[in-house]
Amino acid sequence: MEMTFWWCIGVVLVSGAVLAGSWCVQRFAGRFCLRWDAERREKYLNSVLWMLFSGTEECAHCPEAMSSRDRRLIAEDIADLVDSTYGLDPAPLRRIVERQRLDVFLLRRIRRNGGYRRAYYLHLLSRMPVDEKTVRAVERYTHSRNRYVRFCALSVQMMADMSALSSKIDAYSHRLSYFELSEVLRMLRQNVQPVDYEPLILSPNRNLRMLGLSVVWRFGIEDAEEILLRIVAENRSEESVGAMYVLCTLHSVITRPEVEKFVGGMNPVQRRVLLRYIARQGYSANALQVFIPEEEKRYYVSLVDSYKLNVG
Repeated sequence: MEMTFWWCIGVVLVSGAVLAGSWCVQRFAGRFCLRWDAERREKYLNSVLWMLFSGTEECAHCPEAMSSRDRRLIAEDIADLVDSTYGLDPAPLRRIVERQRLDVFLLRRIRRNGGYRRAYYLHLLSRMPVDEKTVRAVERYTHSRNRYVRFCALSVQMMADMSALSSKIDAYSHRLSYFELSEVLRMLRQNVQPVDYEPLILSPNRNLRMLGLSVVWRFGIEDAEEILLRIVAENRSEESVGAMYVLCTLHSVITRPEVEKFVGGMNPVQRRVLLRYIARQGYSANALQVFIPEEEKRYYVSLVDSYKLNVG
C-alpha cells in the first residue's frame, strides 16, 4: 500500500516536470521565432528601401527568401511600406513580387485558409502590384459570407486599377460600412488618385453616393453645398443624415427651410446626436433655435455654452 502511494507521488512529480519543461520549451521557442522574424523583417525592409532609394534593379537580401516563412515576411514588409507612403512607384515592388512569386504564394495561402486568416492574406495581396490574372482569381471571394474577406478581395481589385475604382464599387453587391468607406478614401489618398465627387453623389448606387459624401467630408469641398442641401431636401434616410453631418463639418449656413424640415422629422435620439455634433462644430445657440423643441431648449443652450470660450 505504501509503495503504491509513493509510486503515485512519483508519477505526479514526473508528469509535472514534463509539463513544466514543455511549457518552458514552448515559451523559449515562441520568443526565439518572434525575435528571428523581427530580425529577418528588418533586413528585408532595409533591402527594399535601399533598392527604392538607390535605383538598383535587385533587392540585396530578397534572393535568400526561399521558404514560405520568408515570403510571408517580405509580403508583410511590402504591405507596411505601401501603407506608410503616398504615390509610391510600383515598378520596383513588382520586380520583387515577380522574382519571389509572392502573388502565387499568397493565392495559395488564401485558398488553404478561411475566415480571418483568408482576409489577412487578401489584405497582404491588395498591397502587391498584381496582374489581371490574380485579380480574376480573387473575384469569387467578393461573394464570401465573411464581410472582411469580401472587402479585402474588393481591395485587391481596386488597388490593382485605381482608375476603375468606381466601376468595381458599382459591381459590388454588398453595402459598404463607414469603416470600409474610410479605407477606400485612404486608398485614394495613398495613390494620389483624383476623383470627381459630383458623379459619385448623383449615382444611383448607394455605395457610390456614400463614397461621394465621404470625399466631400474628407477633403472639405465647399462647392458641394448646393448638392448636399438637395439631398437633405429629398429626405433620404441614410444619405440625408450623412449630408447633414457634412454640411455641419463644412460650417455651412444651416438655418434653411429644407434643413429645418428634415431635422424636425428626425426621431428624438437621432436629433439629439446631431444637435450635439452641431454644437461641437461651433454653431451658436441662435442657429439651433429653429431645431430645438421648447422643452429641451435649456439643455441645448447650456450645451452650446459649454463649447464656447469666455474671452471677456
